[in-house]
Amino acid sequence: MTRSDAEPRLPGAYWRLWWATGVGTAGDGAFAAAVPLLAVTLTRDPRLVAMVSAATYLPWLLLSLPAGALVDRYDHATLMWRSQAVQAVLVGCVAVLAAFGHVGVPLLAVLAFGLGACAVVSGNAAHAILPDLVARPRLHGANGHQQAVATIGQQFLGPPAGSMLFGLAVALPFGMSAAMSAVSAALLATLPRHRHTPGSLRVGRPPMRAAIADGLRSLVRHRLLRTLAVLLGVNTFCGQLGNATLVLLATGALHLDARGYGLLLAGAAVGSLLGALVNARVVRRFGAQAALLAALAANAVVFAGIGLSPNAIMLGLLLAAGGFVTTLWNIVTVTLRQQIVPSPLLGRVNSVYKTVGWGLMPLGALAGGLVAHAFGLRAPYLVAGVLRGVALLVATPVLIRAMREREPWPGERIDGEAACIGGEAASTAGEEMVKKSRRKAMSPPREGSPSPRPDSDRTHQEDPVTTPAPTVPATARTFEVPGARLHYEVRGHGPAVVLVGAPMGADAFAPLAGLLAADHTVLTTDPRGINRSPLQDPEQDSTPQLRADDLSRLLAHLDLGPAVVLGSSGGAVTALALAQADPDRVHTVIAHEPPLVELLEDRDKLRAGTEDQIATYLAGDVIGAWTKFMAQANIVMPEGAIEAMFGGERDPRQVADERRWFAHELLATTRWQPDLDALRAVGTRIVVGIGEDSAEQLCDRASRALAGELGVEPTLFPGGHIGFVDDPGRFATRLRAVLLGG
Repeated sequence: MTRSDAEPRLPGAYWRLWWATGVGTAGDGAFAAAVPLLAVTLTRDPRLVAMVSAATYLPWLLLSLPAGALVDRYDHATLMWRSQAVQAVLVGCVAVLAAFGHVGVPLLAVLAFGLGACAVVSGNAAHAILPDLVARPRLHGANGHQQAVATIGQQFLGPPAGSMLFGLAVALPFGMSAAMSAVSAALLATLPRHRHTPGSLRVGRPPMRAAIADGLRSLVRHRLLRTLAVLLGVNTFCGQLGNATLVLLATGALHLDARGYGLLLAGAAVGSLLGALVNARVVRRFGAQAALLAALAANAVVFAGIGLSPNAIMLGLLLAAGGFVTTLWNIVTVTLRQQIVPSPLLGRVNSVYKTVGWGLMPLGALAGGLVAHAFGLRAPYLVAGVLRGVALLVATPVLIRAMREREPWPGERIDGEAACIGGEAASTAGEEMVKKSRRKAMSPPREGSPSPRPDSDRTHQEDPVTTPAPTVPATARTFEVPGARLHYEVRGHGPAVVLVGAPMGADAFAPLAGLLAADHTVLTTDPRGINRSPLQDPEQDSTPQLRADDLSRLLAHLDLGPAVVLGSSGGAVTALALAQADPDRVHTVIAHEPPLVELLEDRDKLRAGTEDQIATYLAGDVIGAWTKFMAQANIVMPEGAIEAMFGGERDPRQVADERRWFAHELLATTRWQPDLDALRAVGTRIVVGIGEDSAEQLCDRASRALAGELGVEPTLFPGGHIGFVDDPGRFATRLRAVLLGG
């Protein structure tokens, strides 16, 4: 495995969620096995048995939309533990009533509806909370772990235990379920709270109706998610059409007792568990599109086969196959939603998705009861298999096109198009702002950084306030570190992404940060000694180790780790030093063109050249120093460009930052030698980024040398050394793809 494939560790809060899921689903499995067994002791009419199943899923049709709005308004963990606590009380009531023989089919249906309502709230919150706890590159794996423990609890442990306890006493499995729900609630109550940040889209809560409408419009406008929701609706309708009367098929046609029925469900769980464990590998090898289409096709075949199964063994094998492909579908589609939908909308979009996808389940259950009553217990599975096959044939072309042309989130597209580029559409004032922005970003650049290109056909406005696209506002604060006071800015809500330069400060990254903040918490800083981050000792050198320590302290202060850190130029050296010294703070480093000249064969010549540049600058020859710098970096400048950029009257702050860079930062940054063995050994994913336009430049050579030493392939990004300034929209799109593993 290469370093780029290495996966960071999941945080402790995730594992508490994992345990809560495992305990809670074990109780759910016991309840799910006991309810149909209790129902068939009350009636053998498949229509009445199906009615209880329909009542369980009816809340997804009636309550999912308002529940999604609640999830986007309130803390996810709080909603989850309270839902589990209410569920514990309701199931406890069933246990008491069952112990005294006072449960009938109507009351059982009412209680099933109440438990379904709890599941709607906790289920929506569970899908929304995971991106709060886990970085997006790890969502496939994290969802797989969640699905695996849910399968073990809900299908392996719960059903056999529930069936066995039901054989001993009717009330026992319900008592077990109530206790497990209470334990799950206690574990969920320990999860960190994710309050709404001032810069998030949650500010100024809209009315409930408007919030629901936002989620509905968002899903309808996104072709891929819209297609998946409709497919899910058809498949869950068919699933309940067959499964609603499975207990009658097993205990009636195939003559299994309560224990045999529980073992049948546990056997089916084998397939689900395997699907959960191998999903990430399947997706990596074959792609999400192939996995989804294979799952849909296999499920159609499986259901037709169940309707024809001659014995319990064949039924169990087919149920296991169905569990495998259903779990594969579930994990891939859940992960797609978590990756595509911005965090502030995730609850509402999930609720609309599930209203469409799960809202038909009660209708499918009722239809299954009617079909079984009219045509026999095998007929529902045969009908469901045919319907699934027809739906697949109709939807396949649409799904393939939607996956291949996967569009960004509508709000993200608007931000990206408005914030980046459009040379011919830019006004003269806008072009002047572009020049100012590039000059601030470039002055001073890191070793090997390209200059602004006067003949560029791209323009960019630095100040997000003046950009016509809607942006997420930044919260600016300061933080004391040893020897300095750091200026930092935070935008958005979601998994943490840090954008760091050296000497580039927060302003250079503002346009990119505004785009990423739609679904991330984005941190930017002015490095120590630069712009708004003053030093106690102005003559102190700025080393990669010092800057990495500053960043580690800031991440700990904000409780943002482990984070993605995108470092550019000297900031890439900072990011690598952070991964080397404190890997627990960062799970992914994207080192974009680090000037690591010590990795190059001509390092002696480059060292001497750097020392000469510094001496020339400190002797007062600014133009001469920059001319030598550009020559060593292999950057060809138009005649007169250096004089235009660095001569004449200049901003005092810019000059101060430039002097600090030459006098106290350039040498330490370019002389830094990474501990390659340490970087290979840490759990941090290392991505080495190179600008598409940086070929043969010094930083291109250094970056390729680093990639070779780490055993990874370089990753190309749009533009050159400061592509995130020239074209933040394209850069953001590429960065998102890299974070998803592309």
